[in-house]
Amino acid sequence: MGRSVLDTRADGVIEAAIVIHQAKEPGRCDSFWYGGRIASLGNCVLIAEGDIRCSFPDGYVGCGDHGVSHARDRGYLDADLGRLEWDMNNWFEVVSDHGESVLGDVAYDYDSGIALLIQYVRDKVYA
Repeated sequence: MGRSVLDTRADGVIEAAIVIHQAKEPGRCDSFWYGGRIASLGNCVLIAEGDIRCSFPDGYVGCGDHGVSHARDRGYLDADLGRLEWDMNNWFEVVSDHGESVLGDVAYDYDSGIALLIQYVRDKVYA
């Protein structure tokens, strides 16, 4: 999709740019809105993972992408997610570019997920 500027240097190294696969949407930072590959940097990939199951005030029970679509169709943003009853939710995590996951750190908002991706690269988790 796009590239984000992240050229650190002056020996915090990291010269590669983050490749954004799914851009952050205004008002939608929660992991709920995202699925699959979000961003990559070096040999690390930020993904949105986990099953979603939630109940809406109108009685609709949304599972996975159906729940996300239902929320989008009604113009929901992060501020509206508190109106839902949650049985399961997804999260952001960093895996290797081969899909390997070692630490199990998770984030629940887009910016924290990107920060986690950068930290994994800096710490050479998948070196």
